[in-house]
Amino acid sequence: MKLSGLGSDIKDQSVLFNNAKGKYVTQQIAREIITVAKNRGEKGMEKSFWNTYYCLIDIVVSDHKIYGSYCKNRICTTCNSIRKAKMINKYLPVIES
Repeated sequence: MKLSGLGSDIKDQSVLFNNAKGKYVTQQIAREIITVAKNRGEKGMEKSFWNTYYCLIDIVVSDHKIYGSYCKNRICTTCNSIRKAKMINKYLPVIES
């Protein structure tokens, strides 16, 4: 796995707890939606939701930092929170001025 990004500090327990909590919620939602997609015969959507289910499942620790791979799907709570943070940081200078 190629490491990219800044990573999360392994000593910060709140980051680890929030990642685990978000992953748990996402997996519960994804499993239900996978069942619906399978019943409707939508293979593309089913694959996308399985991708979401396995988001952040591979974690690499290097130099006291945690790195993972993300699915970047909108239904994923972890990836959606990252997307929101990027958008806030992008528009923050405009909002402040």
